[in-house]
Amino acid sequence: MKKNFLAVMFVVYFLILTWIIVFKMSFSLEELGHIRSLNLIPLKGSVIVNGKLDAGEILQNVIAFIPLGVFIRALAEKRNLSREIAAAALISIAYETLQFILAIGRTDITDVLANTIGGIIGIMVCAAIEKICGREDRFILVISICTGIGTFAVVGLVALLLLANNF
Repeated sequence: MKKNFLAVMFVVYFLILTWIIVFKMSFSLEELGHIRSLNLIPLKGSVIVNGKLDAGEILQNVIAFIPLGVFIRALAEKRNLSREIAAAALISIAYETLQFILAIGRTDITDVLANTIGGIIGIMVCAAIEKICGREDRFILVISICTGIGTFAVVGLVALLLLANNF
């Protein structure tokens, strides 16, 4: 039962993350810019603004993917650090590839690295909570509460953002 709640929270988070990354918080494909660029050099290209590194965008990517790492670890049937990290990296690569294929964003290796780092941080946070909780049922309860609060907060923030843009 508790893992079902966790799975639902993951789906909500994943849909919001997809809407933010792929659809740039837009409801219309016409509103999206038709950009197809590929940068395979870390810390170059789209993260350089006016000749300076835009650390804010990198930090936003890291933060956005921390919950992904938590969900990956918590929902895993068998906990395996290398597989969990690979899953976070592959999901990030999938998002960047989708942006390139659909020509709706800049595909950037820096984003892949930042997203993966965020996923790793989430995996480590989840592993620490798991160690503190001890028992599996207590761990799932704590993670469910945390992800539930986080997911509802993000849904609330998105709702406020949408309301602010409509007025």
